[in-house]
Amino acid sequence: MVDNSSAFRMRDDVPLLVPEINLDAAPKGAKLISVPNCSAIILLMAVHPLRSLGTIERLIVSTYQSASGGGAAVMEELREATARLPGRPRLSAEGPCRIPTAFNLFSHNTAIGPTGMNEEEAKVIEESTGTRRR
Repeated sequence: MVDNSSAFRMRDDVPLLVPEINLDAAPKGAKLISVPNCSAIILLMAVHPLRSLGTIERLIVSTYQSASGGGAAVMEELREATARLPGRPRLSAEGPCRIPTAFNLFSHNTAIGPTGMNEEEAKVIEESTGTRRR
């Protein structure tokens, strides 16, 4: 079974693979493998062929995700903020995102950790490198 949820991604006993890249790294007889999140898979699919050209020393990655990933409450907040137009989008920091969502970009609606990265940034690094730091 290939699991695409986050349930098994950081478990040491479940291989974290991108089947198009390293399915052969799955232990023989493995009945369950996990795959990285969508941002990490897309990144790895682009980077994998480049690795054959030489060493990659650094990547600067930007991902842009829709507000709908925050769920129904965030979508309602965005709907309400948009409904107040014309005029300015909501400037207060109330609601489930705690950040104005209408016509705005923000880091992510997860906490900023001690490294200065939000949870999504840390997750992409962990799932792209196999470094489990949670």
